[in-house]
Amino acid sequence: MRTLSLCALLTVLAATAGCLATTPLTISEFRGNCYQTSTGRFSDCDSIQVCEAYATMLEAEVANQESCMAGCQKSYAILTRQYAYGGCGPVVDAGNDWCVRFCRTNYPPSGK
Repeated sequence: MRTLSLCALLTVLAATAGCLATTPLTISEFRGNCYQTSTGRFSDCDSIQVCEAYATMLEAEVANQESCMAGCQKSYAILTRQYAYGGCGPVVDAGNDWCVRFCRTNYPPSGK
């Protein structure tokens, strides 16, 4: 009985460790998640165009996580001004969230 409990505990710990590991987000995954952002039925938003603006920045070579995050911030500022009206706010916000996630999973923080 004790061996069975120990095996069950080890299995749970191994599964939890696997869940905590973060794999790099691919540009295809970024696009897929960004494109799916709901904007509401009354909005006039071209989510693909918004997401592609972020994707273009992410596909450019960057040196580190900080420069990638700065690119997300710059893209967010531009897109917020460009798409302030028309119901694209949720896509701009979600694109920024996915952009930051891409940076965090693809580049180690500085100093590490």
